[in-house]
Amino acid sequence: MPTGRLRPGRVKIAGVVTTEVHDALLAYEKERDLPTMSQTVGAALQEWLEIRCGRVQNPAQAREGRK
Repeated sequence: MPTGRLRPGRVKIAGVVTTEVHDALLAYEKERDLPTMSQTVGAALQEWLEIRCGRVQNPAQAREGRK
């Protein structure tokens, strides 16, 4: 049963974006069949981090969930 608490190592963030960013996030959410915008933002930021930190050689790998 969910407790409403975040799992260890997780933090909640929030922000304001343009409609262009929001539309892109909605498309990302649909592509990955994610249930909430919160999870969508988290997944998008995780993908961004992997690309930014050089954990993937090809950005397409991050989109496909590979490293």
